[in-house]
Amino acid sequence: MRRKVAIGISIIVSIVFLWLLFTQVSIFEILSALGSIPLVSLIIGILLYAITNILRGVRFHLLLKRGVPVLSAIAIASIHNAFVNILPARSGEFSYIYLLKKHANRGVGTGIGTLALARIFDLLAIVLLFLFATLAVPDLPAEIMQLRIPIVLLASVALLFVILIVFFHKIATKYLLGILKLIRVDTSKLGIWITVKAEEVISSFHFIRSWKLVFLAILLSAGIWLSQFLLAFIIFNAIGISLSFTAIIIVSTVTLLLSAIPIQGVLGFGTSEMYWLIALSGVGIAIPNAISAGFVYHIVTLVYALILGAASLFLLRRKY
Repeated sequence: MRRKVAIGISIIVSIVFLWLLFTQVSIFEILSALGSIPLVSLIIGILLYAITNILRGVRFHLLLKRGVPVLSAIAIASIHNAFVNILPARSGEFSYIYLLKKHANRGVGTGIGTLALARIFDLLAIVLLFLFATLAVPDLPAEIMQLRIPIVLLASVALLFVILIVFFHKIATKYLLGILKLIRVDTSKLGIWITVKAEEVISSFHFIRSWKLVFLAILLSAGIWLSQFLLAFIIFNAIGISLSFTAIIIVSTVTLLLSAIPIQGVLGFGTSEMYWLIALSGVGIAIPNAISAGFVYHIVTLVYALILGAASLFLLRRKY
């Protein structure tokens, strides 16, 4: 029932947003922009997208304490990324937990914990790149400059979480299990399951007790997002949206923040383009051009995600 409701909401959101967007731009303008991308740009684009998936896989390999072969981790990351792009309301995130359990025999708690860590490192990397970009780009709109404070606060919370786990890992485990026992969660089958999974989640955080590995994870995360931002830079410039690389980092970060809202159209259509419209128009791009750019970027990256996801699924089933 909940799945049907989620699908119904996604359909309604897509219809409403697409109707609003198509009042400002025609489908022929979008197709014209899509057809204007040189073949070399598309080839470079899919290579950058593949690099992004490889770096995500290597990061998962490290977060899983190298217990999952790196090729399997890359394949899982690619499939997971494809599901994130096609399933509504970020529900594609759960595919990582499923794939990890099915193909790497890792528990649900481990999947939740390592996925949470990956998102924390993503946040830290994006914030660092965003702050650098805002310092490098002069005369930014006041609205974008004002984003620095909440973004820094988010990063500070994430960094505090990392520090607490690094220094107080055993204490956190002790108190969490104590709380679960205090509220008698561990007296039922469901409670025992929750307790076991909580221990798995905390155990997966053990990775970041090494500052060397924390630095490496942040470095990999920065590489992931630099590749993504460079991909956007290439696609936008190929269709005539002339923005500097630092400006692309800024508008992409705004789009990422907006996409965290748990409202998504079918395959992301409608919502993704609306987010790009808000971000690109904020740096002076005309509304029709901003909408066309959003559609082109979305279509191209969706095709990349599906191609690499399908290829990875085929390879994962063959076990290399």
